[in-house]
Amino acid sequence: MRAMRGLIAALNSIYGEAEKRTFWHRQVLIFTFTCVGGVLLVVALALILGVSPWMSGGKETSVSFVAVSRWPILIAMLMVSLSALYRYGPSRPTAKWRWVSSGAVASAIVWIAGSLLFSYYTSYFGRLNPLLGSLGAVTLFFLWSYLTALTILLGAQVNAEMERHV
Repeated sequence: MRAMRGLIAALNSIYGEAEKRTFWHRQVLIFTFTCVGGVLLVVALALILGVSPWMSGGKETSVSFVAVSRWPILIAMLMVSLSALYRYGPSRPTAKWRWVSSGAVASAIVWIAGSLLFSYYTSYFGRLNPLLGSLGAVTLFFLWSYLTALTILLGAQVNAEMERHV
C-alpha cells in the first residue's frame, strides 16, 4: 500500500494536481488498487505458469494455442489496469477513457520491451551468482520494480502531455 500511495502522489505531481480527496477516500482508493493489483498478479501467474499444464491433455495443438493466446490476454489486462490507474489515481475530475488509453498503450509497449531486454540482461546472472548469491536476485528484482514504476509514470506523462495539447 505504501508503494501505491507513492505512485498516486507521483501521478498527482505529473498531472499538476493537488490532493483534494479526504484521507479515508484516499485510503480506500489505495487499498482497492492494491487488492486489484494483487488479484491481477495471481491471475497473471496462473496464466503464465498454470494454464499450459491444465490444457495439455496430451494434445500438442491445445498447448500451442494456450501458449500463444495467454500473452495477448496478459497485455490486455495490463493496459486495462494501467488505464484505470491513470483515470482514477490522480486527484482530478475523472478523465475520459480515450485520454488515458494512449498512455497505457505506450507504457505497456515500453514495459514489455524493457522486460524482454531486462530478461536478456539477467540471463547472465548465473555468472554473478557465486559472487553475489541470493542478494543479487533481490537486487535485480528491486531494479526491475523500479524500472516498472518509471514505465508507469512515463505512460502518465504521455497522457498528461496529450491532454495539455488538446
